[in-house]
Amino acid sequence: MTDFNIGNYATVIEPTAASNIPPRGTVYARVGLPKRGKTYWAARWNPTHDPARTLYLDADRCVLRYPYHYPKMTTLPLISWVPPTDNNGKILPPDQRGYWNNRKQIRAWSFKEALALIRTMASNGVLQEKFDTVAIDTVDILQDWSEAYHLSQVNAKRKAEERADTIGELSVAHGSAWSDARNVLTDGLNTLAEICRNVDVDCVLNVHAKTTTQVGNVWQRDPALRGGVTAALFGMVDVVGYCNVKDTTKKDGDDYGTVYKGQAYVISYTVTSEINTGGSRLGPIVNKTLPNCYQAIMAEYAKEKE
Repeated sequence: MTDFNIGNYATVIEPTAASNIPPRGTVYARVGLPKRGKTYWAARWNPTHDPARTLYLDADRCVLRYPYHYPKMTTLPLISWVPPTDNNGKILPPDQRGYWNNRKQIRAWSFKEALALIRTMASNGVLQEKFDTVAIDTVDILQDWSEAYHLSQVNAKRKAEERADTIGELSVAHGSAWSDARNVLTDGLNTLAEICRNVDVDCVLNVHAKTTTQVGNVWQRDPALRGGVTAALFGMVDVVGYCNVKDTTKKDGDDYGTVYKGQAYVISYTVTSEINTGGSRLGPIVNKTLPNCYQAIMAEYAKEKE
């Protein structure tokens, strides 16, 4: 075996100088309580802060009503995990799914349909040409939809009297029910992340937060997700940030535009033994709290190069 060459099978990582720009194709989880800047800054999560460079998957119904804040942003309104059907099992047309905006019924999509569209765009080169970022708002809503879908699939194979109303009921007789439901969601998110990574498009996953127990002087700031989903999600992404606000004397527009009416919109990538929601594979932002925008990350990379 002296002529065996592992290089024929493996890829050897060549040393390179530190980059002065963040790597593209990075997957970010952005967690925070409502009204902490998750949506506004996810829409601008690119080097120019231009919403037109973001493809936005809106399950929270929070951007189309405010066109002033999201000019030229391409938005796919989401309404379900899989395409909704009528009473006869026929898939409803996208413009007949009960999604209204400005008194008009508009096209709405399931997450699975949006995923297929994004895969097609990436294969055709359109995704990476038109967009820097694909954003989802919010993962906890997708969790509810995916669980309902999984439950419906299980019940479809059961007699009427044996059908369950919740995943919890399934788990009594079927111990893997929660993990099976979790996999429906995380497999879908992982597929989206891989599509984006393969074409150097960033992926932003917004998640609502909940406060849980207090440890010392710190309230835990966990995602509003099942425990198993949180673990799988945080293991999948490259960066976990916690969005918050703090009082400031800075002027509106300072810190790359993240200061507004006496409050600074910040994001913490810090993780400690008491705080679980944070962390980064991007060295320049590890254990830092920064303005809640992409340009702040770029600035940290520029410092590393100095």
